[in-house]
Amino acid sequence: MKKNIAIISEYNPFHNGHIHQIKEIKKQYPDSNIISIMSGNFVQRGEPAIINKYERCKNAIDSGVDLVLQIPTIFSLQSAENFALGSYNILEDLKAVDILSFGVETDNFNNLFEVAKYQYENREKIEKLISEHMKSGKSYPKAYELATKIFLTGEQEDIFQSNNILALEYIKAKLKNNSSIELLPIKRKGSSYLSVDYEKNLQPSATAIRKMAVEGRFDRLKKFVPSSTYNSLKDLSYEFNYYNIIKYHFLIENRNHSNITGYEKGIDDMLIKNLKSAKTYEEFIENSKSKRFKEGRIKRFILNSLLNIEKNFVDEAIISRSKFVNVLGFNENGIKILKHVNENSNISLIVNKKDFTIEDELSKNLFKLEEKATTLYNIISGETKSEYEYLPVVKK
Repeated sequence: MKKNIAIISEYNPFHNGHIHQIKEIKKQYPDSNIISIMSGNFVQRGEPAIINKYERCKNAIDSGVDLVLQIPTIFSLQSAENFALGSYNILEDLKAVDILSFGVETDNFNNLFEVAKYQYENREKIEKLISEHMKSGKSYPKAYELATKIFLTGEQEDIFQSNNILALEYIKAKLKNNSSIELLPIKRKGSSYLSVDYEKNLQPSATAIRKMAVEGRFDRLKKFVPSSTYNSLKDLSYEFNYYNIIKYHFLIENRNHSNITGYEKGIDDMLIKNLKSAKTYEEFIENSKSKRFKEGRIKRFILNSLLNIEKNFVDEAIISRSKFVNVLGFNENGIKILKHVNENSNISLIVNKKDFTIEDELSKNLFKLEEKATTLYNIISGETKSEYEYLPVVKK
């Protein structure tokens, strides 16, 4: 029986490491369909995507993905836990996914599963320890690692690497949903997730590939991305400078940020102080990051604030589940999956504005957030098409 295999992705941009994952899936399930649920125009590291969501969708469809849906912006700009849970909940509710595949940094998946299970079953105990570590000045990621490691016995490899952290959250999302979706971990190849080194012949990280594009190193870039991605990158302008927008927002509008998701006492005062002295966005971020406030967290908080994403809004979206999902692109296999979703799921599939007929207030607010996010992305990137003006990517 043909399996529908999902990948929670960002494809920022789509590169040969992602092709490796698809090939590994096809080795085990040759007749499978690939569904990707992908971040929109903003990604989990708190940045605008280097290529807009429809172009990244095209790169994925050209490279073997059958259907691309969008992770709602409210989840793509959150911590690993809510990024993973919000995405997983949608996959569960589609009633069309048999298997979730994701990258890991370890050969010992059983160990990863046991750690995730322990975290899930001892959430309150671990949250209490995290709080204690943070009071002593530790960042949330370090506090999270220490709070878990104290309960681990025997020799442990370093499981707290970027892809493993997301893998832990996917496993916990499965447990929370009591889900029948199977898990298919695939060992990641190449440089580490955050490495900016692209001079080695290893598959570079997406971070390094973005650096190559910005620096115009297309001679190197061509070796590590499929032709579709290369063509998308080579003609782009990369002046994603929204420092003046940030300064206006924090220094002139001077809102109360305490309800914004990711807020912690002191973060807004720290940002305002550094905005007054730093001449560039890069200098501002460099001056703002610390053991307490990591770079990704700062960037996510800024974008959540610009888009007015409040903590209660995120909590409600997680609890109430998504009633709709944006369809970015598909091929002929993808059309069959969409038909199955329409027949078996309560999730509405949104291709253009007229498809949205949901009346509840939360869904309306989530719909408006996508329009606002695309408007902000256009201001930053110089693009002009508003949300739902784009046609979905269709490959026949």
